[in-house]
Amino acid sequence: MVWGAVGMAVELLIAGILDKYAQIQWPNQRSFGAGVATLTFLYTATFGATWLTTPWLYPTEIFPLNVRAKGGAWSVVG
Repeated sequence: MVWGAVGMAVELLIAGILDKYAQIQWPNQRSFGAGVATLTFLYTATFGATWLTTPWLYPTEIFPLNVRAKGGAWSVVG
């Protein structure tokens, strides 16, 4: 999860810098916008691969077998 946080921070930082340049009217404006969109998709993929798995996997491992299904369901809800 730590590497996921670092990766997401770097992706958002670069996307923010590219977005600053995408706001300026010049010939490369579309390229910077495409870079922002690409980094947004990479951020989402990094989040899904690192942080999003936690509420699905961790609680189901710590609950006893007799309440595992209900405990896993409540952990995702809340």
